[in-house]
Amino acid sequence: MHTFVFSLYLKDNPRKYNNASSSTYRSNGEEFTADYNSGQVRGYLSQDSVTVGRFTVKNQVFGEAILEPDRFADHLINDGVIGLGLSNIAKNEHPSVFDNMVSQELLPAPVFSFYLNRDNTDDRDSVLILGGTNAEYYTGEFTFADLIVPNSWNFWLDG
Repeated sequence: MHTFVFSLYLKDNPRKYNNASSSTYRSNGEEFTADYNSGQVRGYLSQDSVTVGRFTVKNQVFGEAILEPDRFADHLINDGVIGLGLSNIAKNEHPSVFDNMVSQELLPAPVFSFYLNRDNTDDRDSVLILGGTNAEYYTGEFTFADLIVPNSWNFWLDG
């Protein structure tokens, strides 16, 4: 199990991806679009080694955005979007970063979890946990729920 503190919106981040500086970059050339509530992102697919924390995922296909909504470009400066979605919803049929972590046997278990801190009086950051869970961030037992919409992370909450 590996725990990573993350920030969804990193301000003034100088670490932008530059395929010209990568020795493992491979051009794919396939165009892609992704629709979000704030607008459409367009670009092309690329392949490279992608590092998340201390894990390096080899031959990961991902989208390099060349056009993104103003809301993305101007207000939400970030490293990118990591693929934790279900593989069968991918438009281009390429495995997500998480699926490749599992297939390349980088994780002790095919599990990821989040601790999302919404308490402004608690100075702990939100956390992504790859390969398991961390009891520091929850109490009690887990309850498993069925997905209510096929191929999505939607499930019912009754309290």
